[in-house]
Amino acid sequence: MPKLAVVIQDTQSLNDPLCPYIPQHSCSFDFTAFANIGAAFVTEVARVFAVRAGGISKATTRHKHYVIRLLLGWIQANSKSFPTFRRKLFTTYQSILVDEWELVLNTWRDEIVNDEHRRCETSRAQIIRQANVLIENFVGARKMRPISRLAPIKYSSGL
Repeated sequence: MPKLAVVIQDTQSLNDPLCPYIPQHSCSFDFTAFANIGAAFVTEVARVFAVRAGGISKATTRHKHYVIRLLLGWIQANSKSFPTFRRKLFTTYQSILVDEWELVLNTWRDEIVNDEHRRCETSRAQIIRQANVLIENFVGARKMRPISRLAPIKYSSGL
């Protein structure tokens, strides 16, 4: 799995759609490692991310980028488990059915929740919460159909 914190502190990638430059934060955020799961899909993910990133703090932008990379990396690593989903990501990602998105995202969520050794409960809850915001962003940008929110982690309401 690729490194999760790839942020470029220069303007080399000003015209690279997979590495959008965010002028408000004076850096680019790299998604090129995930182009092999579907270049058109990842380009749209990067575009929606860039649009949203301009209106939020640099720390929040970095966390959103981290969560997207976690999810894309997981999809990349588990592509054989979801061959139809994977094929649609690569060819016509907008044809992915709600049930397909929900199956993949809930499976990813379950792995994050059950990852007790690598992350504390608060971190896992923040990742799930941020994933729900990202899903809303992609639905709002009409890049995916509306789906159910990922279930929050119990006892994380104090965040």
